[in-house]
Amino acid sequence: FVFALNMLGVWEIPLPGFVGTGTAAEVAEQEGPLGAFLKGALTTVLATPCTGPFMGTALTWAAKQPTPIIYTTFFALGLGMGLPYLAIGAFPQLLKFLPKPGGWMETFKQVMGFVLLGTVVFIFTFLQKDYLVATTGLLVGLGVACWWIGKTPVYAELGQKLSAWAIGSIVALVVGWVSFMTLGPSTAVLPWKAFSRPDLEKMIADGNTVMVDFTADWCLTCKVNEVTALNTAKTFSLVKSQNVVVVKADKTRDDETSEAIDQLLLDLGHKSMS
Repeated sequence: FVFALNMLGVWEIPLPGFVGTGTAAEVAEQEGPLGAFLKGALTTVLATPCTGPFMGTALTWAAKQPTPIIYTTFFALGLGMGLPYLAIGAFPQLLKFLPKPGGWMETFKQVMGFVLLGTVVFIFTFLQKDYLVATTGLLVGLGVACWWIGKTPVYAELGQKLSAWAIGSIVALVVGWVSFMTLGPSTAVLPWKAFSRPDLEKMIADGNTVMVDFTADWCLTCKVNEVTALNTAKTFSLVKSQNVVVVKADKTRDDETSEAIDQLLLDLGHKSMS
């Protein structure tokens, strides 16, 4: 997602300061194996803004694979970077088939950004459903961080750049932490029972003290209430000592149970959650 924002121009991958200086260019122009190696290294650095997003995705995947796959991936990346130069060096006439630089390059880069966003959607299919909303919140935090970093011009002082990166990183961490704390799955501390109007009336008729939590996955206030007040050791201790039966009235899905919950809210003198 962050690499896609780079391709779409929200922020830019910076190049090292030595790139483009006379010394670096002179070293890369040396003849022989060392000069060829240095020219390849310099070319790779120059290509980082274009290849970095896709290379980063590939390397992230490769890092979790068996050792032979990791080395094969790195070999394939090196071969892919060097093969065009080998082909053109052997057959210089191929130069006439290379596209000319122009505005199309910017359009192509942005299109590749949308391809990466599509990759994000594909990766989402691997996530557990309980983590989808929290992960989306994390992406929002990363988007704000990249936007803030991108607002700092490339010619800014080093202190300004470091400050932008520090603020952006803090924003991403805080938003990600809050997202997973409030929107991610949590282990229920209380012994919740699923809502059923007949069961609820029977519990009350039997003389039980019943606490009903009206909630829904789309209710942010409910989620905060669960984390800060309900799903705590103190509340569990009180519920246990007073023999309170706890019932979770979940209105996430619009079905018969949701309608029964609405009716209970009306019977209790409250408007339904909608």
